[in-house]
Amino acid sequence: MDRTTLRNVAFWAMAMTAVLELMLRGIYALIPLSISPIPDPSMVYSLLSAVGFVIAVLSKGSLLLFLGLVHYDLMTAQRLSEHARDYLIRDLTQPPQENTLNHG
Repeated sequence: MDRTTLRNVAFWAMAMTAVLELMLRGIYALIPLSISPIPDPSMVYSLLSAVGFVIAVLSKGSLLLFLGLVHYDLMTAQRLSEHARDYLIRDLTQPPQENTLNHG
């Protein structure tokens, strides 16, 4: 898997886990308003807490992966632009006959 695909997967994983966190908070808010009584609310809350923890870990992990890949791509682009600038300066400061020897 190349970096672009991995970055896209990390972005969409981050977006989907953010939506799942919102849905989980909505479930927390709706539990007290349920029509049928819940036999053991503490079990439901502990299950939702465990699910929420897994979702939070996935969310933060995908966010860190996405930001790390973006940082790597930006640093690579900066390094490439510095090399291009150095080659351009070298080509502009050399006499024409040396340019033809260097470029074939």
